[in-house]
Amino acid sequence: MDAVFTGVLDLYYAKMTTPDAANTAPVYGTPAVLGKGISVTITPQFAEGKLDASNRRIKWRKKITGYEIAMNADNLAPDVAKDILGRKIDATNKFQRINVDTVAPNIALGFCATYDDGTKEYWWIYHCNCEEITKEMATESSDGIEYQTPTINAVCVPRLDTGDLAAVADSNDSNIASSVLTGWFSAVPV
Repeated sequence: MDAVFTGVLDLYYAKMTTPDAANTAPVYGTPAVLGKGISVTITPQFAEGKLDASNRRIKWRKKITGYEIAMNADNLAPDVAKDILGRKIDATNKFQRINVDTVAPNIALGFCATYDDGTKEYWWIYHCNCEEITKEMATESSDGIEYQTPTINAVCVPRLDTGDLAAVADSNDSNIASSVLTGWFSAVPV
């Protein structure tokens, strides 16, 4: 395959509706669109161990422990921000409160990257917690319009029951049934 990434489509999320437990697979709610995708950056996090003996390195192990994710979207609807960040609604005036004690819920994050040959790579990252949104706002220029879009940052850890971090399916893989790809965003594949 000589295909190269050229884009990203809609971004999705699904709330984990059961606790992440060592003996039970998590259950997720129905996936919803987080926003239209502009960019996705997935940065793996690692643990590393080295053992030197007899004046030589005899063991060296590096394993993935999680991801840091940055998703840039066209916009983030207020209801979506409330859902993924755990914000509370003011009882009287109905605005959202950002509080130092707010805990973001456990969610799965999904997206589809596109290749230059028309094929796609599909992702679900299982156990993510989002940080408050990074926003940049600037004055309008008289030379043209410059759009400012939100960035959603998340820290993702492995599922307790399996140690899985993510599910990835590539449409170039002939072993994957087309029904798996067409239904990818209808439910989180556990």
